Amino acid sequence: VEVPRVDIIDYLASCGVSARLERAAGEDVGKMDLLLSRLCDLEADMAIMGGHGGHALSSLLGSDTRYVLEHMTVPVLLSY
Repeated sequence: VEVPRVDIIDYLASCGVSARLERAAGEDVGKMDLLLSRLCDLEADMAIMGGHGGHALSSLLGSDTRYVLEHMTVPVLLSY
């Protein structure tokens, strides 16, 4: 079954959430480093993120999830 692609910015707007796409200009910065840096810039109190995986903890912690948890700059509420 093929799942149609969704423009996340449009989807969030339809839910009443104002969002915009940001990219690191001219820098070789990974997406998770950009996220963690932005959390600091915004003086965020917490990050809320979802993870995906099976029932075992090792399969829950995908590379992006693991990276954020190892380098987090604010507390992280994780749900899967």
